[in-house]
Amino acid sequence: RFLNDFRNTGSFPNVEFNTRRDRHGELRQGVFVKLKKDAKIANAKTGQEFDGIKQHEELLVSYGKSYWRSRVGNLTDFVWRLPGQPP
Repeated sequence: RFLNDFRNTGSFPNVEFNTRRDRHGELRQGVFVKLKKDAKIANAKTGQEFDGIKQHEELLVSYGKSYWRSRVGNLTDFVWRLPGQPP
């Protein structure tokens, strides 16, 4: 239902934005589960492994640098600024 940015969560993104074409050839954007390094189930077509998203697991995605730049300006200063310190 919601997608949160993975930064400052202590976790890595588990979903990603991606595009694909539907059966009519229309370009669609969606949210897809990312493959995990410790995956348990092999995909028969690609041989890659994944274990999906578990119930109640938070959906984490990378909003991207441009998203954060437009909101906080200089990313380096923002990352190293102490909590409560003015921008």
